[in-house]
This record gives sequence, structure tokens and C-alpha cells, in this order.
Amino acid sequence: MANRKRNPAEEWRDAYSLKQNYERCAVLERMRRLPYQTIFKLAGADRRFVSRSRKIPKRLDYKEYVFARSARKGVMKDVVLVGIKHGTSRLHIEHIILCTEMRVACTPGCYWYRQLIHAQAGFSPAIHVDEYLSGFTEPRFAEDIERSLPRLKGYKYRGLWVTCDWSAKEFGVNDWKRRLRIRSLPELTTALIEFLDRYRFRKRSRKVDREIQEALTPLLVKCLWIPKPSIGSLVLRILQEFSEGHPEQAAQHLLPLSVASDKQTRLHLITLLKNLVPEDGADMIWEITQNLLRDPSAAVRRRAIDVLFLQRGEQAPAYASIVVRLLAEIVASDPDKTVSHAAAGKLAAFREGK
Repeated sequence: MANRKRNPAEEWRDAYSLKQNYERCAVLERMRRLPYQTIFKLAGADRRFVSRSRKIPKRLDYKEYVFARSARKGVMKDVVLVGIKHGTSRLHIEHIILCTEMRVACTPGCYWYRQLIHAQAGFSPAIHVDEYLSGFTEPRFAEDIERSLPRLKGYKYRGLWVTCDWSAKEFGVNDWKRRLRIRSLPELTTALIEFLDRYRFRKRSRKVDREIQEALTPLLVKCLWIPKPSIGSLVLRILQEFSEGHPEQAAQHLLPLSVASDKQTRLHLITLLKNLVPEDGADMIWEITQNLLRDPSAAVRRRAIDVLFLQRGEQAPAYASIVVRLLAEIVASDPDKTVSHAAAGKLAAFREGK
């Protein structure tokens, strides 16, 4: 007699009762082909739905849904996690995970998960314990669950300990304000190095990041004027960390230096420009460049020409044409022969490389 086709409820029981892990995972892989409503019905029969919403993902979107027998202070028992993806034409279950226990906590900007896995489909059956971070743009769990989730003071990531700062005060912003006002150059250099290290390897929310940046950016900008390139380079690296994804925001703080009344400050700026490439500052870098090429000091104009980037692909053609025109004017009319000679050399190198 042919084998009787098993119904979903029987398959679901097998996913829990079979002794071998690979057998349990194979059952779930078959069940992954079922409609998500069937899996939701089986998972919700004796578990609470603890996710924020049952709303199904829109086209080309993905969402996870969690059921748990119990959930208290971030410790969830007998958990079913279902991941659903909406492709170009249909919904499908991307994975199903059965956990004997799942711990959830909050870090600034991410949930931290640790799962003791009984069986799973959509991932390798060899994974029995999984620990990972998952970002979010909105709360993922029901309101009472969300309120009960612990806030981690830190966590391990790729073998490194990452400390979580839940406020600007925890980060120590007042102490950094004091240290960045120090005018002893060795102490200030040490403070900048330590700040850069602390800022990179600690986790904060965007709100806390904004508070830190608003408090410290004015002090850091003042440090750019100190005529010591090593300090200016460190400050630029910090300002670029502040404006991650928008490096032109760091370049804007250099514009006032290009029109400073003190020639030494303008020469100091040229040294700092070596830490940037035109793409980093877009409009701002080229505005600074034009200011320096028109500088009243021959020494400044000559140094600006020496560090000028005019290689193909390093800037938009529109900016290149402006700077080429300025260089041609310098070659034709600059009263200082060393400046006009430097401009002629840069123009020739640029034209050869086109």
C-alpha cells in the first residue's frame, strides 16, 4: 500500500520529535513550501505572537515573525521564527527556525540575538547556537515585550568587545570637552588619538551621536587652526568619522582657513589638503583650491600648485576645466617666475595624462 500523505500537523510534530537533527531540518524544509498562513496557524496554536505586527511584506521586502510560549525580560522559550520574503511575483517562506530558547536584548541601533536552535530550514542544519546583531528602523516586538528587553552595556563582535553608550554622558562628553580645550600639544595629540579610538569602537544611537558631535565639533574645528599638521590630520579623521557617508561635511571646516589673514595658516591648510582627495569634498575642495591659486602670497600659490590633484578620474571635468584655466592664467601673468614655472609643469603633466 502506498505511503499515506502526511498532513502539516503531523509534519510539524515530527519537526519537534524526530531524534536526528538532519531529519528535523528536512521536515522543516518540506514545510517551507507551504503557505505562510499554515505555518502561522501551527506556530500560534500554543504560543503567543510576540512580534509587533502581522503585516505581510510588500513587494521585494522581507520581514520576520516570532511566536514564543513565554517571553520575560528578553528570554523567550519554545520559539518559532518565520522569515517571509515578497519576491517580484509571490510570497515565500525564506526560513523557519525552531528555538528551545532565544535571548533578545537591545544595543543602540540593533537587536542582539542568541538562539539555541532545535531545527531550522533555510539555513545550514549544522548551526545549533547562533548569536548575531540585527538592525532595525522601528520596534520589532509587541509593546510590552519591547519595554522589557534589557539594554546591553556591551557585546562581542568578531572577537572584539564593543561598549554601548546609551547617552552622551555615558560616552564622557564633558570630559572630552575639557580635554579638547587643552593647549599643550602633546596632551592634545594624546586626547585626539584616544578620542578617535573610543569613538570608532563604541556603539551609540544616532541621537547620542548628534549630541556628541554638536558638543565637540566647535572645539575640534578650533584645533584645525593649530599650525601642527599631525593635529590637523587627526581632527580631519575625527570630523570624517562624524560625517560618515558625507565626507564633504568635514571639508567645509577648511574653507575659512583658505582666506585666513595669516599666511602661515594658509600654508598649514595646504599641508592638511594632502589628507583629502577631491571626491571627499566635491564643491568645497575646489572652492578652497581656487582661493589658494588666487592667493596674494607667491609662496602659497606655488605650494598649492605642487599639491594640486589634476589626474584623470580624480575630479569632475567641470572643476578640472576651471583649475586648468586658472593655471593657464598663472603661467601667462603671474609675476613670480617660480610660480608660473610650477603652473606650467602641472599643466603639461595634466595634458599628457588626458
